[in-house]
Amino acid sequence: MVVCGLWVGAAWASNDAAVRRELEAHRTAATFDEADRHQEAAMKLLAGDVSPALRLDVESIECQEYSFENDDEDGKLWRQAEDGIARARKIGQVEAEARFELCAANLQMAHGDFESAGVRYQKALAVAQRRHSVGLEALARNLRGALASTRGLFRDAFVDLRRARDLYQSGGETANVMATTNSLASLYARLGDYSTALAYFRQVYSASKASMNDQDRSIVLANMATANDLLGDPDQAEALIEQSIASAERAGDLLQTAVSRLKQGRIRVHAGQFDAAGKVLQLAREHFQRQGDKERLAMTDLYLAEALAPLHRNKEALQHVQAARPVFESNRSLLNLAEAQNLEARLLAALGRDHEAYLVSEAARATSAQLGEQAEAYHRVLAQVALDEREQRAENSHLRQAVQAQQAMLVERDRAVHHRDLALPTTSG
Repeated sequence: MVVCGLWVGAAWASNDAAVRRELEAHRTAATFDEADRHQEAAMKLLAGDVSPALRLDVESIECQEYSFENDDEDGKLWRQAEDGIARARKIGQVEAEARFELCAANLQMAHGDFESAGVRYQKALAVAQRRHSVGLEALARNLRGALASTRGLFRDAFVDLRRARDLYQSGGETANVMATTNSLASLYARLGDYSTALAYFRQVYSASKASMNDQDRSIVLANMATANDLLGDPDQAEALIEQSIASAERAGDLLQTAVSRLKQGRIRVHAGQFDAAGKVLQLAREHFQRQGDKERLAMTDLYLAEALAPLHRNKEALQHVQAARPVFESNRSLLNLAEAQNLEARLLAALGRDHEAYLVSEAARATSAQLGEQAEAYHRVLAQVALDEREQRAENSHLRQAVQAQQAMLVERDRAVHHRDLALPTTSG
């Protein structure tokens, strides 16, 4: 029995070391593709003898990451998370328990239960801070920041995402640094600060383009194209979106191809290339319609209407904009709703339906008032974020100065001790 126990212990030690190597490589991977390969290798090693605590670590990482890309219709992942929480709690593996909590929180967020997801994110963050786990704190803050952004709590989102990025950077988690920087860029774009957004997108692209896969490259290029378009540089926007479409097609990613075509259609509408815009938007629309993607279909219908109206195809344009408007009303997308209502009013007037045009224009006026309030709120958030960043830079500067002063003091003390020792009389034995 003792011999058997020693053998199991030796097998654990050997396999545990191999698993830990894969987990460390997974943590510091330059790309998510590379990270996935190391995670898969760690999972395969679980077929051998591995200590229960480490097994839970690997399974909790797998659960948390898989919850991003799984709708969990059959509830299997949810059951896995609950079982993992119970097993981890039983052996006191608190970090694995926290990651299983994050897995459950991601699923709750995906199903719109933001309150429960927030409680779980906070719980995992508290564990991370108590355990001084940099990686776990970064992950919890990243996820909580995404939730805050979804709920419109933008300042909270900025605080968590910036802190997550800094923590990932301190831990050498390259892929996560870039992903979080991309999230910050998207947040700036959402609030209308396209210059800052573009600077962040460029930072992501410059740092990652050599190791980036075609799918990720397509997404970042499309984001850069949109920012350039909204900053009034249609030529650069068109060049970038062409590259994005080519990358998506190389990756065989039909969804991203359609999304990039949607953005290309918008760029061409803004550039006055209405016929060319209509062609790519129709291709995107066919994909979203097949997939039942209502929100993207509504966006495509809006841009199609904007492309058709200048071509005097008013009836077709009206059909598209009227199909889009209820979706924007439902999801409270004020900017898109105001755009759709104003266009619909103009089309109705052009078709001689003056009373209907008047009613829609009144609705558009009310939406525009709400949009103005929203824009003011966004400006206040951006101003506060800029102030927070200045204060953080000043705090970091003071901290660096304090550290430098302390280092100088220690050098001076060592020098004084050295001179004192030189001055002491020597004794001979």
